[in-house]
Amino acid sequence: MKRKFIVFNTFVVVIALIFMFGLSILVTYNEHYYSAEQKIKEITSIYAKNYNNSPDFTEKVSDDIRLTVVDATGKVIADSEQVNLSSVENHITREEIVSALNGSPKTVTRRSETLNTEMMYYAEKVQTNESYVFVRVAIPIENVNSYIYKSAVPMLFIMLIALSLSIFANVLFSNSLLRPLQTVKIGLSQVSKGTYKKTLPDCGDSDINTMMSDINEISEKIQKGISTAKEEKEKIDYILNNISDSIIVTDSNLTVTVSNSSANMLFGIWESVGKKIDVLTSNRTFLASVHDCAANKTGSIFQTEIDGRWYLCRVQYTKNDMIISVLTDITAQKNGEKMRLEFFSNASHELKTPLTTIKGFNDMISLNCNDATISGYSQRIDKETARMLSLIDDMLNISKLENSCLDMSALTDIKLENIANEVANSLKLLSDSKNISVSVTGHAVLKAEKEHMFELIKNLAENAVRYNNNGGHVDISLSDRKDKTVISVIDNGIGIEEGK
Repeated sequence: MKRKFIVFNTFVVVIALIFMFGLSILVTYNEHYYSAEQKIKEITSIYAKNYNNSPDFTEKVSDDIRLTVVDATGKVIADSEQVNLSSVENHITREEIVSALNGSPKTVTRRSETLNTEMMYYAEKVQTNESYVFVRVAIPIENVNSYIYKSAVPMLFIMLIALSLSIFANVLFSNSLLRPLQTVKIGLSQVSKGTYKKTLPDCGDSDINTMMSDINEISEKIQKGISTAKEEKEKIDYILNNISDSIIVTDSNLTVTVSNSSANMLFGIWESVGKKIDVLTSNRTFLASVHDCAANKTGSIFQTEIDGRWYLCRVQYTKNDMIISVLTDITAQKNGEKMRLEFFSNASHELKTPLTTIKGFNDMISLNCNDATISGYSQRIDKETARMLSLIDDMLNISKLENSCLDMSALTDIKLENIANEVANSLKLLSDSKNISVSVTGHAVLKAEKEHMFELIKNLAENAVRYNNNGGHVDISLSDRKDKTVISVIDNGIGIEEGK
């Protein structure tokens, strides 16, 4: 860390010094370039004011200055350089001449073809008796560049000295700063091990001492938090591993993050954490439900058989993108329900046989007997026998509904108003006998088995008709609300006593 810190600081210093060096060179260059522009403008102005159209006007000019006179047509008529004027090309299109002609003279920098060097030009328009001429002065740019080159060497030397001093100071500063931080680093690495010890803030810098004191305080809180979290985790692990239900928690990618001992025993995998849930079991019903829960972020409750035992499975998607699956062993309950169903089946068979026989003989008595009293008794026997047979059928149907295993994939969307209308028609004979009106209102669609919903609505409506007053009414109301379907059967009969 110390080496990286020193290298980084040195890199920053080097970049800063290079930037400052370049900036100083640029400033110096611009300053001298500006001075050269002012100089050439002053010299040109002096020559323009003293122009006298004499042949020796361009003679006795300083060696570092080139003076040229151009007539109105662009022809060079005089030049301080000893050149053949007839061979010099026309200057009317030169930028400095055009600027002077337009009344806005400016400096122009370009390479001179005659002298083969970079020059700065400036020209002014001078009126003569008959026409006008252009007085142009040129100075070599090398004068400016040479100064820059001369000043760059001492500036570079100063930069190297500053760099050396900064590296030396950087090393000293790094040692004084990083030594206590290194001690803090070692102390922090012990926090996760539970062996953290305070680091004494004995550095000479008050800010660092304050920072170390703050780190000590935060580290103590973290140490306590880790210890508390470990204790809570141990409690949760103990509770999970002593629960009879199998609990599996997966993330949104269906990777197992938590699995208690019951789940490990159920699936026969002791190291299930970190594995895909598809590895745990081949039960299609369970896996399909978990995948559907992850895809649609919903939940489901169903029963399934795993290795010869029945389980009630609850799969739920949580807000923090976890999928919790709880499997409860209901094998004993299923066996008990099976035995109860068999008992009801056998009992109903045994009860229905003598009741059917009684009903048959009673019918024969009512047909062959003309005694009004005996006929009345016979009618009561027939009514009660039919009632007992109906009760036995209801008990069998309820038992079948309680013990049936729903196949979620086989469920279809059912319009409950159609089922309710079928129920009303099936009860028409009974309702007409008591002059009771049965109405169906509302609409609702529910994913369910048609037979189950028919039995449910019929049970409610039939009781409402049977125990209603003559001339009453029964209303079967259906509605779909936010997340539930409501089936309401309302009558104006005698009702049930409060608290029953």
